Amino acid sequence: MSGTGRGCIVLAIIGFAIFMYVLIFVVEPAKNTGDGPESRGFVTDYLNQTPQTPGPTTRMRTGEQAPDFIYPSIDGRVIQLSDYIGYKPVVLDFWGTTCPPCRAELPVLQQFYELHGDRVEIIAISSERSTAGTAIANTVSYNGLEYIVMHDPSYTIGEMYPHRAIPFLVFIDEDGEVVKTETGFNPEIGSDILATFGLI
Repeated sequence: MSGTGRGCIVLAIIGFAIFMYVLIFVVEPAKNTGDGPESRGFVTDYLNQTPQTPGPTTRMRTGEQAPDFIYPSIDGRVIQLSDYIGYKPVVLDFWGTTCPPCRAELPVLQQFYELHGDRVEIIAISSERSTAGTAIANTVSYNGLEYIVMHDPSYTIGEMYPHRAIPFLVFIDEDGEVVKTETGFNPEIGSDILATFGLI
């Protein structure tokens, strides 16, 4: 084979290597970019994870910044609360599968999310024991929930947002400040969310 032929083969190999590098490390990650916060990756077993608390661990206080956390949703997306600051308000919903008012609230929140999910994020957090994973997944599937759902059996996030009863809602504005909390099922929760954040 001539030197020219060998040179063409070498150039073709180098070109292919560059193409694969761009495809794997540039194009694929870019598919997940866009407006708003994105997942930090995927985990295979969220029950073996413990929520991370960037900076000093604090407890929620109305009128102050919401304590930050990083934790996977039940579908494996790793979510950081502070990613939503400057993007849109967040409502944290602490709930449980054995709580009738919580179960009544889920479809109402889903209806709200279908209409306003582009303006308000909902993160539902259950602190039930680790064996409740199937019940949580079934409840999510039955209600067709599209918003973020987390299962935190360690109660780490619950300790950061202390409450005595569920459902317990925490309203966090676009600046990351806790502006309001609410305990119990409110059938008009959708209107309440919009009014709280001045979105009516």
